[in-house]
Amino acid sequence: MTDKISYLMTNLPQGWEVKRIGDIVKLKNGFAFKSNLFCDKGIPIIRIKNIQNENVILDDLVFCNPDDYKNNLDNYLIFKNDILIAMSGATTGKIGIYNLNDKAYLNQRIGLLRIDNSILRKYIFWFLYCNSEQNLANAFGAAQPNLNTEQIHNIQILYRH
Repeated sequence: MTDKISYLMTNLPQGWEVKRIGDIVKLKNGFAFKSNLFCDKGIPIIRIKNIQNENVILDDLVFCNPDDYKNNLDNYLIFKNDILIAMSGATTGKIGIYNLNDKAYLNQRIGLLRIDNSILRKYIFWFLYCNSEQNLANAFGAAQPNLNTEQIHNIQILYRH
């Protein structure tokens, strides 16, 4: 944690407190879609490589047919304004906002934060964005960095109640 954030967290203005992100919002993990079932059309699957420049880029998409799976995939739907965070690989800790109304699915190793309150959503997005280097420093793994759900839940944030 940077010195400035450390200072703020110990000298909070009235009405503010330190909270864990997991105390404010829920984080959802993606589904392990099978690459051998990817198809050229259907519902797009958002993968880590689609999280770029604080957005979800719809280049190089793969698709799936939900009928190819026994699982109910509705739990892995992404909605407009959902915040996505890369949880492994070279882009670990990077975030993006899904800005489309179109249905898409969340692939494994991507975390999803769904926040109905638009002000809180923007605040958490910018907090995570400004602290993406710290998020990466919290990642573990020898070959490639990884964040797990608990690490993201435990990210401390200033919160006004």
